[in-house]
Amino acid sequence: MSVRRKAGGVRRGGMRRMLGIGLGLGVLALMGAGFSEYSHAQSGAQAKRPRIGLALGGGGARGAAHIGVLEVLEEMRIPVDCVVGTSMGALVGGAYAAGRSPAAMAERVGQTDWTDIFIDEPDRADVKLRKKQLDDQTFPGLEIGVGSGSAAFRSGAVAGDKIKFFINGLVGADRGQRLIESLAVPTRIIATDIATGAKVVLKDGSLSQAMRASMSVPGLMVPVIIDNKKLVDGGLVDNVPVVEARKLCADIVIAVDVGTPLLKSEEIAGVLSVAVQMINILTNQNVEASFAALNKSDLLIRPDLGTVTAADFNRHAEAIEAGRKAARAVAAKLAPLALTRIEYDYQMAHLRTRQPPPVTIDAIEVAKLGRVNTEVVRKHLDVPLSEPLDAARLNKSLVRLNGEGDFQSVDYAIDNVGGRRVLRINPVEKSWGPDYLRFGINFSTDFNNNAPYNLRAVYHRTWMNPLGAEWLTTLQLGEREVIATEWYQPLDKPQRWYVKPAASFVQSSRGLYVEGSRVSEFEVQDRRMAVEVGYNLGMPGQLRLGWLERSLKAETVTGLALFEAQRARSGGPYLGFEYDTLDERYFPSRGLFLNANIRDVRRVDREDAPYARASLELWKAWSLRDYTLQLTAEMGSTTRGVLPAYDAFTLGGPFRLSGFASDQLVGDDMRFARLALQRRLLAPSGIVGASVYAGVLAEAGKMGLPYTEARLTGWQKSFGVYLGMNTIVGPLYFGYSNAPKGRSTWYLFLGTP
Repeated sequence: MSVRRKAGGVRRGGMRRMLGIGLGLGVLALMGAGFSEYSHAQSGAQAKRPRIGLALGGGGARGAAHIGVLEVLEEMRIPVDCVVGTSMGALVGGAYAAGRSPAAMAERVGQTDWTDIFIDEPDRADVKLRKKQLDDQTFPGLEIGVGSGSAAFRSGAVAGDKIKFFINGLVGADRGQRLIESLAVPTRIIATDIATGAKVVLKDGSLSQAMRASMSVPGLMVPVIIDNKKLVDGGLVDNVPVVEARKLCADIVIAVDVGTPLLKSEEIAGVLSVAVQMINILTNQNVEASFAALNKSDLLIRPDLGTVTAADFNRHAEAIEAGRKAARAVAAKLAPLALTRIEYDYQMAHLRTRQPPPVTIDAIEVAKLGRVNTEVVRKHLDVPLSEPLDAARLNKSLVRLNGEGDFQSVDYAIDNVGGRRVLRINPVEKSWGPDYLRFGINFSTDFNNNAPYNLRAVYHRTWMNPLGAEWLTTLQLGEREVIATEWYQPLDKPQRWYVKPAASFVQSSRGLYVEGSRVSEFEVQDRRMAVEVGYNLGMPGQLRLGWLERSLKAETVTGLALFEAQRARSGGPYLGFEYDTLDERYFPSRGLFLNANIRDVRRVDREDAPYARASLELWKAWSLRDYTLQLTAEMGSTTRGVLPAYDAFTLGGPFRLSGFASDQLVGDDMRFARLALQRRLLAPSGIVGASVYAGVLAEAGKMGLPYTEARLTGWQKSFGVYLGMNTIVGPLYFGYSNAPKGRSTWYLFLGTP
């Protein structure tokens, strides 16, 4: 009996399981049929409704209004079937097609430092010391390539690397390649072939590269090369791409125009305003043609952006709000295009996918370079393998690499090769290199009879061998005449050790003073030959040891002969250490500068006695908001023997006891200190502009043994105020100083020392 009960139980249990399985399959079949029917219904609805295409125009910072328009379209459940964008419209449209919500775009734009993003140079603290030294005596912005036998210039003021990195993060290219042809929403990007003037419609390849090309304002940003074409801003040929949106998919085009209106007659004054007006005229002409292509079913949205200009990136919140208002103003026309909540959610499901996590890099490859050693590239890369990629860390590495001065742009891509993630670094060497001509100038005046000036030209040859040898030749005319040449030879691939032979001829003159009156002029002719061995301590530091041979002639050329004429030959070793982390050399807001040197003149001829000379210069800056406190200290001492007049220390002139004439105090055992409180009055704009500063300063200095101005013993004081500004040729200072034992004077200084 028990056996039969078990058998019966098994049969009854099996039947129940079969019944359950059948019921489950039936439910799944019904669900599948329902989903299929729902999908069919959705497909039918999608097929019946008109397809909507966005034509987003260019306008620089004004293009942030596109984000506000997209917000309203999403609020109203207006579907987007395709996107075509130009310039800033390409940025917003491409990001939207890549899955970024308007809210996420607005947040990213709000977090961006729009002043810094248009500055290619890394933070000065991250630039190698040798480049800082060169930049501090020439105009970094004016670099003429002369390697090809004729003069060549960079093709844009900004390479746009930081802009490209911003775009990479916006569309997720820092987590893998984003290709135009693979986007959830069909997308086209408009650019201009600068060689032919033809419109280029980018429909495949790197999304971020296409967006960067469409934003390349001619003259401001370097063109982007795609398929051997140099591409610039698409606004020159099709600023509101209505026709391209219709070609791509649109039955109805929603066109958004954020272009800059023409300047009024009274606003056109100067070369720059004429150039801006010319571009505006060209852009407006093609926009009118686009408007003519609109039909009755299309919508044109023109946000009222008021005084927001193409360069006002820091006013993005105003532009976004203007976009919202303009879209809501045509809500009645948009309403018939809206989908139901279910339909819209279905439409958006394939667009808003979760952003993938940071990728883990398995290998790094550096593109083949023509001149630069790839080891120089690799030493800057702060990208650990087998760890999630930190995009911000990578971007900083690449900006620092570009700060070497050898590249016109640096980019990267992440590829999947055989299941391994490969980070490809793509530096582009300067097309106008590797030989350059650079210039410098300085001019100062106390508005009396003292107005010294110097004009400087520097010929710089780079990468003369695989280790990165450089040849630098300088010619300077003015109060201090210079002919100098040096060979800088790194001794290893990372360029830590170097050797530098150098030769120079310097002829300089200085006024000599007695009781505040200039009584004579002292001239020194100094011929030098040196060889130096050094070690670069990372980016900010350098230790150097060398031997210097000198041949000198010093004499009074006019006025009272306060010093005897001298001729001397000398030689001896020197030791130097330099460390520089200042964020700016002349208007620093943070960082430290230290320069210490000692020279031991052991071999002398005739009646001169050996001597040793030591000097130290220190700058330190601290900032709180727009206020900066700067401390400067200098000292110079004779550690052995007596300093000859031609090698003595000096004080006087702007920012070195400003209430005294230039080099008025001459002697040994010099001490000097300056304390300045500076406020930034005007910050630079997002693209161009200069910072303007106002400051007050107190200075004190003394000579242990004065060679001139014997009455000025002990500490001399000077107090003053100044206005300062960064310019293309260096710092500009205009100030007033008063010294109790000196004079009250106005002064002007322009250029680099």
